[in-house]
Amino acid sequence: MPALDTPDPRTLLGGERHVLELIATGAPLGSILDALCRVIDEQSGLRSSIVLLDAAGDRLVRAASPHVPDPTKTDAAGERHPLAAWSTPFYASDGRTLGTFAVFSDNAGAPSPRNLELVDRGTHLASIAVEHDLIARGLRESERRFSTAFYSSPGCFSIIRASDTRFM
Repeated sequence: MPALDTPDPRTLLGGERHVLELIATGAPLGSILDALCRVIDEQSGLRSSIVLLDAAGDRLVRAASPHVPDPTKTDAAGERHPLAAWSTPFYASDGRTLGTFAVFSDNAGAPSPRNLELVDRGTHLASIAVEHDLIARGLRESERRFSTAFYSSPGCFSIIRASDTRFM
């Protein structure tokens, strides 16, 4: 059986594949979003950042920005460097806002069509990663609640399959 071609992670396709593999294997969300920012940064020459809405939906929290300086700190000369920036919100499949994908440039001006395409692809992958993480966390919480109720109940429970009444 021939070996599968492994895309070069330095290419856009290879980077996207790496991010999707991280999602599929259950890597921590922060690692996934960091890898995504690095892919977009390498392909665009810009610096990207992903911020997410907190659980209450009223605050943005920085989730990944490997090449964006902390805005609360200054450089050695004590000066902040102004950047051009644009940001694109991303949403869950049910329309809820999950966060925003932002890119920063040291040069003023409109983004190039290539950079707009990269941001669009990055935004799409960010929405997939964040929604997958929310679903996985919700499932783990549901399993925990069910397990607690099932095993701590003083009553006797059994689970059977309705189609053939087999004990599960």
